[in-house]
Amino acid sequence: MLFVLGGAGYGASELGEVLATFDRIHGKGDTYRSTFDEFLRLGRQVRARGDKDRDAGRKVSARAGYLRAAMYLDQALFFALASGDPSRRHEGALYREMEAAWAGSSSATKPSSPTGSASSPRWSTGCAPAPRWTAAASR
Repeated sequence: MLFVLGGAGYGASELGEVLATFDRIHGKGDTYRSTFDEFLRLGRQVRARGDKDRDAGRKVSARAGYLRAAMYLDQALFFALASGDPSRRHEGALYREMEAAWAGSSSATKPSSPTGSASSPRWSTGCAPAPRWTAAASR
């Protein structure tokens, strides 16, 4: 569960959401089952907010929500075998839910370049072209 705390520095979690979830887990007795239940609930709640943000055209907020949802659902996935349905079918369904949140975060915003094209010219990144390999160079 330290991963979810560490993710706050990268936007993959939100400290207040995580600490409130830890408090609810502690209130239920610090069990694997309560950890699964609470992170599943939080992941689904945050994903629903991401859906609303996406539908309202708030792409940056949607991306942030989906990224956090993926992190929280991943935490639930870790504890999936402690759930009421500890089966591969259940685990697979939860994995697909987490993967959909991750895909939502990566598709909510697209990177752009100063030229407006999908690829940036080399001069804008400061990268020199890679040297070409030839058979003579390998001797």
